[in-house]
Order: sequence, then structure tokens, then C-alpha cells
Amino acid sequence: MLAVSLFIGTLLGTLFFAIAGLGKLLPGHPMHSVLSSTFDKAIGPFFALPATFLRLVIGFAELSAGLCFIVVPWGLYFDTFGPNLKAPVEALLLCAIIGMQAIMIVALVFNCLVEGQLKKIAPYIVFVALLATFCYIQVETTDFEEMPENWILFIYIFFAFCAGGTVITWLWYCKFGSTIEELKERMVEIERMREELLK
Repeated sequence: MLAVSLFIGTLLGTLFFAIAGLGKLLPGHPMHSVLSSTFDKAIGPFFALPATFLRLVIGFAELSAGLCFIVVPWGLYFDTFGPNLKAPVEALLLCAIIGMQAIMIVALVFNCLVEGQLKKIAPYIVFVALLATFCYIQVETTDFEEMPENWILFIYIFFAFCAGGTVITWLWYCKFGSTIEELKERMVEIERMREELLK
């Protein structure tokens, strides 16, 4: 289990930190123009929310979660945190997994509705599956009996926050969001930018 956790944490951590997170936040990043346009022309209008705000919030979440996915599992493996920090970092790792799972589920549904092609939604299915596996392993290997109650409460509150935020986001979309037909036209231009980037 530990080897699987280290593998998934390192893989997802690298992708979320170096590509998804920095790509949304760093203007000089190779993915920045495509990701920024995707938020400006599709994701922002889809949810009827400020595109830049969404991009920065999600980018920071991915950046910090990616760093957590890399540092915490390896730190626990080498026992570098010590008894006082073990419970907090385990709690933060679980919260990072929960947060990214919420973001990836929303991204999966968005791409199902707008893209509708298996090759476009397959990466998000893989992300959700890997995060679910990662979460299961961490829950199984975390000693909740030794974890202080305030950190357990923190995990529950964070889970409720993510679940509630996801529900509110979709309710907001149903009330104020753009139509899927409008977004599909914009996604053609974004797809052209992706193809040029990969050349």
C-alpha cells in the first residue's frame, strides 16, 4: 500500500504542481495561454463566475495540493515530521486529496457536458480514480485513534466545505450559467490552440 501511495502521490503531485497549478498561475508557463483562454472563454462563462478568479483559486489549490502530494507521503515514509507534526500533515494530506477530488469531479462533469468525447474526458476519469485510490490508502494507513480530535473535526469540516461548494457551484450554473451550445463553439478555438501548442 505504501509503495502505491508514494507512486500516486508523486505522479499526481508532479502533474498538479508543475503543469496544472503553475500553468494557471505563471504567465511564462507553456500551458498558460491555453489554460487562461479556457477559463476566459469556457469555464468562467459556463459557471457565470469571474474567469480570472476561478483560474487563480483553482491554480493555487492545484499548486499547493501537488506540493502536499509529493512532500507528505515521502516525509511520512522517511519519518521526517516527528510525532508532533505527524497528525497535522496527515490531516492536511487528506484535505488536499478531498479538495482535488472535488475539483476533478467538477472538471469531469464539465468536460462530459461540453466536450462529450471519451478522449477528452478520459484523463479526468483517471484522475478521479487515482485520487479515490490515494484517499482510500491514506484513510486505511492513518491512525485516527492517535489523531487529536480537532484535526479530525478539521477534516470533516473541510469535506463538508468541498461538498457544499460543489453543490452550490452546480446550482449557480443551473441558474446563471451559459448554454452548452455557446461553449461548444468557443471550445473549437481553444482546441485549435492546444493543437498548435503540441506541434
